[in-house]
Amino acid sequence: MRSAVISHFAHSPQGAVSVVIGIVCVAVWLVSPHHALMLGEWFLVLGLIFPGIPHGALDHALTPHGMMRGKALTLFVLRYLFIALAIIAVWIMLPLLMFVVFLLYSAWHFGETDMQEWHVQSPLQTLLYGIALLGGIIGTHAHEFFGYTTLLHVPMSSVSTESALRMVGIVCTLCLIGYAVVIPQPQRISYILTVAVVLIGTFLPLVLAFALYFIGIHSIRAWTHLRQRLSLSQRQALQKALPLSLGAYLFFLALVAVKEWRILDLPFDDLISGIVIFLAAISAPHIWYMHSFYRHRVVA
Repeated sequence: MRSAVISHFAHSPQGAVSVVIGIVCVAVWLVSPHHALMLGEWFLVLGLIFPGIPHGALDHALTPHGMMRGKALTLFVLRYLFIALAIIAVWIMLPLLMFVVFLLYSAWHFGETDMQEWHVQSPLQTLLYGIALLGGIIGTHAHEFFGYTTLLHVPMSSVSTESALRMVGIVCTLCLIGYAVVIPQPQRISYILTVAVVLIGTFLPLVLAFALYFIGIHSIRAWTHLRQRLSLSQRQALQKALPLSLGAYLFFLALVAVKEWRILDLPFDDLISGIVIFLAAISAPHIWYMHSFYRHRVVA
């Protein structure tokens, strides 16, 4: 029995490591909230540099013919940019609608990656789990969440909606705990560790709670899926992801420059809200490519 548990932990290293990091973060938060907030921002920024952005920068290698080159790659990048800029344009005109759509496709994407890890193929369960996951993270930080919606120019904050969101957070968290029964037994330890990361996040500020899941669980998990299925070493994957990763970093810096130089009044007012807009813009095409990638096979 003991060896079986150890084996499950060995097959869920990102979950075990994220739980340990989360516990350390809670200790820092209890001693110095200011330093914990700084830690959360740095954790998110550095985590986006790797593995957050690189796991999306392999999208050009997910075609039936392998990695794109030449004209095909140029058209791929132009399509990506068009979609990203279109999302930002819609956000400027209809911020509430675009924000809700962003949350929904993020919930689907998180759910799909996790459910692939646990060999669950139901689209309905994928969506419900993703909503419970994201709802649990957001709802247990309702006050902070509405602070960020203001920074994102999204008009939705009020006392009643904040109270309702807190209740949603509690319900979603309870659903996450109960959802373990639908996860196959061999993958249940991995699921429990993932939920443990979310529960630990309830004791942390929102940015750190989100970073703990998004970087520590989702991005590393997706990066591992991509490497395994594409039969790439860590070095090979990084080399293939580097050109588009650099492009994504430059795109984010361009958004910041446009905002700072007042060329356009983009819908963000600080670093974290800027990262949210950036993720909303680039994640939509990424989610489509990852869905196409996942629907053929289950991760072994």
